[in-house]
Amino acid sequence: MRRALLLAAIAGLPLSVFGQIPSLPDVARKIADRLPGLSKILEAEPALTTSLEDAYGELPMLDDWQPDPEWFEPMRDLARDASGGFVLRPGYFRLDAESYCLHAGTAGPRGGDGFVLAPLAGPRGDIVESILRESGAHPGVSQAHVQSLLWAVLARAKVADLNDELREAAAALLTRDQIDELDGGALGRVPADLRAEAFGALPDIVRRTLEAEAELRERLAAGDATFEELEAIAVPDRDPEWQDGDREIPAGRWSFHPDGFAIRFASDGYHETRVEVVVPEPVDITRDALGRIVRMVDRAGNAIETVYDAAIAPFDVPDDPGMRGYAFKRIRYLRPDEGLSAEWVDTGWTFVGVPGGPPLGAGPLAFGPVRLMPARWAPGSRAGDKPFENWVDRYDKAKGSWDQAQEMRERWERARGPRSWDDIRRHTDIKHYEEGLKTALGGDLTEKGKWIAKHSELTIHAWQYATCQLGGGCDGSPQTYRPSRHAAVPGRGDAQRLGLSGR
Repeated sequence: MRRALLLAAIAGLPLSVFGQIPSLPDVARKIADRLPGLSKILEAEPALTTSLEDAYGELPMLDDWQPDPEWFEPMRDLARDASGGFVLRPGYFRLDAESYCLHAGTAGPRGGDGFVLAPLAGPRGDIVESILRESGAHPGVSQAHVQSLLWAVLARAKVADLNDELREAAAALLTRDQIDELDGGALGRVPADLRAEAFGALPDIVRRTLEAEAELRERLAAGDATFEELEAIAVPDRDPEWQDGDREIPAGRWSFHPDGFAIRFASDGYHETRVEVVVPEPVDITRDALGRIVRMVDRAGNAIETVYDAAIAPFDVPDDPGMRGYAFKRIRYLRPDEGLSAEWVDTGWTFVGVPGGPPLGAGPLAFGPVRLMPARWAPGSRAGDKPFENWVDRYDKAKGSWDQAQEMRERWERARGPRSWDDIRRHTDIKHYEEGLKTALGGDLTEKGKWIAKHSELTIHAWQYATCQLGGGCDGSPQTYRPSRHAAVPGRGDAQRLGLSGR
């Protein structure tokens, strides 16, 4: 079953799929006897293996976060480093980038598809990155020629077999060593009359990819195919099909970039992709002796302050001693540089703690120089008492956010070692606080003034910054976005993966 196992790896499909095709090795062996080199095609690892499983941490807890489009600045106005990367600073940035098909034989993006961030992986990942990166420094190489060269790499075609224009594009975007590497690993052509027989027993997603790559090699070597003809092979006009292991990724899903910022993609076709990046600014957080957040302030002095109501007893979640609710007495938004302030009194509350975490007050969870002390109960406080009457929905949402954060936590711990409950409490309490403020203020904050809506983003920045620090980033080193280094990957394996050039 060697070929079946290798083909499973090619498509990123579960091995059980191939259990339904016991005759595959015999089919492949018989045809390989008639066509030397077919075994190499069947056993070759794909040039690019990037898949949904490679994706960096997603941020589903931010699915309802939609920053105002007016807040975004053009990313092209930022300085760029020697490799063409955008040198970031705290803020909101948008880039309409040229993008490229990185998975021949799969359907192009459709409106509403969500994408996540993933590294360019596979034996030709470095070459794909070079083409995408260098295309930004060579505006004279058209997008069509860049894409055709990428298809040649994905199909493992020989650069020496390409037409004059594509060989010139390769010479501009690749080193001599990279071109030699491509030519040395090129695959042979499979005659059309044998393709159906050779690939017919394979699962559809594998068959379509191998057929597309074989046909691309043939047409590229012929040297007379138009870009439109190559495109029809590589990006067929059909809806993507669901495969085992696929999952729904909603449009607008944010991903956590390894350098510590949130990023998302939107594309209705593979030629152009909109990228939005939000770089969190450092936010100082002050907590009281109970670990409750009482103040957040950014470097410009913009602040959110809360006073808790000592007359309302805290609420302990039944059967979860790790969670407790506290009522707000006063919420204040302050924007000193513009002389703006707003205040809300006797409204809202926030949770403190980790769903299913250690009991509050059971151990020394440190907050600066003070220790967390048990909250005091007032006699007669009940779960149904105001302001905690909607605690069930809020608790379920908090638990859902914590469950979603487990993948991030696992990545942190694999990269940086175990995280203490102190760290985790600080992180989850910011999310609780954000939800508490949002619920207390209610509705569309722009109705209360545009500055208030943007001011509320302070809690999002604080949460993102804490997320970045837990992951080992945001240590003061420069943050740079290099579009060519990663791919945008959809939730459906039979849909298009996109590479971005940044030009």
